[in-house]
Amino acid sequence: MQPINQITQTTRLLVGQEPKQKQAIKQCSTKKQEAIVDRFWLKMAEIWGHKWGSQYGANANYDGEWAEMLLSLSMQEIARGLEAEKRSEDKWPSPVPVFRKNAEGGSLAFNEIYETCIYWGNESVLERKGLSRTRECLFIMSLIGADIKTATTKQAEILVRSGINQLKKHLEMGNELPDFLVEIDEFPQGEKVGFSLAAFNELAEG
Repeated sequence: MQPINQITQTTRLLVGQEPKQKQAIKQCSTKKQEAIVDRFWLKMAEIWGHKWGSQYGANANYDGEWAEMLLSLSMQEIARGLEAEKRSEDKWPSPVPVFRKNAEGGSLAFNEIYETCIYWGNESVLERKGLSRTRECLFIMSLIGADIKTATTKQAEILVRSGINQLKKHLEMGNELPDFLVEIDEFPQGEKVGFSLAAFNELAEG
């Protein structure tokens, strides 16, 4: 299996330059578009083995949803999405909406979401750890916030993983994330604080 830095380098080679420009692949020639989809197919097969082929076929599909999604991304975004696949804890390849979310800079990484949830009400801790209340985390907290308040560490991990799975299903169905209010007042409690679902709903509706 190729290291992810080699995968990233390969995507750069496909366009012959560093992916510093945000040019969507669809602006390339048809021949280059097909070469990119071919290379992507090979890289996903290297990362996921037979699981990729069993779901999407051994040969690249230039007219399917994967190709359509890839052609709307830049090479840099595709490389970011491939890196997320390499680091994924899931047992199967990400579906198209989840890959797009990772490629465009969103994150469904467990550790990041877990820490955001358990330190939800402490702005200083979130800032120190470089975390933010993203729409993805807000979606998850709307599902598990009432339970995570009194959860043990193990229970909190289970809750967050469940929330991530529900988020992925939500995205797989083509649903959008609601526009929750992201900025909230800092709570004065300690580092690990609870979460009021009623207060959250008031913020979301406001």
